Amino acid sequence: MNIALVTSEFSQHELCWTQGLRARGARILVVAPFGVRQGCLDAWGTDFEVQDMRDGWREAVRSGGVSILRQAAALRAVLEHRQVSIALAGWLQSDGLVLACSAFRPFVLYPFGSDLLLRARDSRRAACLAREVLRSADGIVFCSRVLRDAALALARGGLPDARVIPVGVEVGRFRPESSDGSLRRTLGISDRPLVVSTRNLAPVYGVDRLLRAFAGARAEVPGAFLALAGDGPLRREMEALARDLGVDGDVGFLGRVDRETLPRWLPDADLYVSASHSDAASVSLMEAMSCGLPCVVSDIPANREMVAEGRTGFCADFDGPAGAGRIVEILRDPPRARQMGREARAAAVERYDAARAHDRLWEMCREIAAA
Repeated sequence: MNIALVTSEFSQHELCWTQGLRARGARILVVAPFGVRQGCLDAWGTDFEVQDMRDGWREAVRSGGVSILRQAAALRAVLEHRQVSIALAGWLQSDGLVLACSAFRPFVLYPFGSDLLLRARDSRRAACLAREVLRSADGIVFCSRVLRDAALALARGGLPDARVIPVGVEVGRFRPESSDGSLRRTLGISDRPLVVSTRNLAPVYGVDRLLRAFAGARAEVPGAFLALAGDGPLRREMEALARDLGVDGDVGFLGRVDRETLPRWLPDADLYVSASHSDAASVSLMEAMSCGLPCVVSDIPANREMVAEGRTGFCADFDGPAGAGRIVEILRDPPRARQMGREARAAAVERYDAARAHDRLWEMCREIAAA
């Protein structure tokens, strides 16, 4: 079966889906209707055929008028010429929009989260676009019940075949036994309590709240150390905040960590923390759980869906002292932390195994393509 992935994002989530579908026999064509941004393909390598439609998009924009519709027609021509059986697209207001406008059928959407939880909330235009794109699809994959419920509310119940399938995590790679001590060696620490976060340094991930919570926790657990494995536009600002809070000597800014290193580094930590303002289903949290880490995460609907309160971790309000309090609670009780980590690992294996998620997505694509 020929499957087209329509994307201009080339996210890690999309790479995960695409690799899973190809492993099950799909022939994959990646189509970038708005072009491929510099650096986007670094993690993808050269394993996939990519059709860059940047020149057509630029010409459509220069010509003015209905540029989306012109690009949609060009996209349909590409998909039909390549005899694509089914197309997939993510962001509702961009890749999903141009695919819906192309009138190519069948197609399946997989909203990322921000397109529904943030863009559609903050913009009436974005909400209207998302509603019509959702209604026009032949199937929709939601990574969480929270995201599905948001779409049902937006579309007022008028959705096609909609299934909740987590992106998932490679539980055989992200496991407690993967640790080789290299994260602690990199940080120059040995047996100090180690907190880790693997979120990018962008506004939505609330890293400023995380740093303030850690500063409060470190006052109660003096040896604690925080490793931030991620990069982004707020890095310099966050480094300055760490200095202002007096914890810069106990915070390591590691930058972006590659996918080969992360499974070896995560199990070195004692606790995973995320203070994100919004999430649909955090793969970073899934990876930490799969590595056997207890977690303290922001008290938002998606996290409440994933975390068994008091058993695998805690959801906390990071705008107050609760986040710091939960960090202290876990770091001061290593036996309880280890038990929570074991339960987190078991939950990840049961609910977030990528292999099972890919099986379900593959079956969905086959059913819709054959209908």
